[in-house]
Amino acid sequence: MQLSEQAIKQANDFSALAQYVHTWESREFLKCKEKTIALFFGNQRGKGAMVWMGYIHRIMGTHPMPERNVNYFECANGHKFSPTQWLDGYELRYKDGLCPTCAKPNRKEVKRHIRSNKIIRIAGDILPAGDTEGDGTKEVRCVMYKEMMKWMPPFLVHNTPTIRKPQVDITDPYGGEDIVFEYVSYKMPVESTRGHQRISIAADELGSEGFYDEQRPRLMIEKGDFILTYTVTEDSKSTVLYDQIYDRAKIYYRSKFMVDEYYKKMLGKDVAQIERTNSPHSIAVMQSASDDNPILTTEDVEEYLMEYEDPVVQRMRRFCIFSQVSSKIFPMFSWQNHSIDLDETFMHNEAINDYAHAC
Repeated sequence: MQLSEQAIKQANDFSALAQYVHTWESREFLKCKEKTIALFFGNQRGKGAMVWMGYIHRIMGTHPMPERNVNYFECANGHKFSPTQWLDGYELRYKDGLCPTCAKPNRKEVKRHIRSNKIIRIAGDILPAGDTEGDGTKEVRCVMYKEMMKWMPPFLVHNTPTIRKPQVDITDPYGGEDIVFEYVSYKMPVESTRGHQRISIAADELGSEGFYDEQRPRLMIEKGDFILTYTVTEDSKSTVLYDQIYDRAKIYYRSKFMVDEYYKKMLGKDVAQIERTNSPHSIAVMQSASDDNPILTTEDVEEYLMEYEDPVVQRMRRFCIFSQVSSKIFPMFSWQNHSIDLDETFMHNEAINDYAHAC
């Protein structure tokens, strides 16, 4: 059979996604059922690529969790099906239209779930349009938008962002209105993100506590999910993600490298790759090190990390560990060089000496 030029072009448009190298973490990411999923990965681990790999599966109707697909089917008894499970191309796989999972005396008709919208919000520091360099030339600095255009099949992209309308319109393969990826910036007033329901939200890097609080209600109607991607830095504001997300997780997913090299070798702790807690919050945390990137070697990572003198910062960047920086003023603090003798310093002032000893 000879394919048409259009079919060949569309097949080539999927080449980037076809070359995506799956890992244990990426497969668990697609199966994760929690409403909030945090990818706390080391630098250059590929968290953005993992997010867009998942979103493209949702667009194409191939996501393994039916309700995560933009289009999915369900019966009155609550059984759900992805398009690839329920359809053969665009035709019904089950010709009678009845749920194959229901008990035979009570089989219900399967219908397409009607969503209130088909909008997915992408949040970050910078919007994808309007960035300019000092010489006036435009350069897209929005990392999530770059990742989107790297992995998204071009024939699906209907409109690209403008300064007035920072969104990407994607043709829905199953018909109907376009699927919209709406970009917002942390620099925008939090109030501007209120009042609009979304089917999913992905937030890259570090937003404010108010921003995170305002996103969760936007997902209630569609029972959507909230994805966070972050690599810990020396910024003390990152404690908001530790308090709200990391410390409240119901389940932790850890790469084998994290388990062996960080927890066992550095901390001397034996932890499971998948650890469940008693937390009542629907939060999953995925931990993966820079070394887990399939195209990087440990030698590459260690050479890069040599630029950071503080070993605490190295661990933060490599393993995405929420750590207290040893000292921002004296990162190489030494009691011998950076302390004073109280008796010698205040021996000539009895009042100060008495106060110092009292403290």
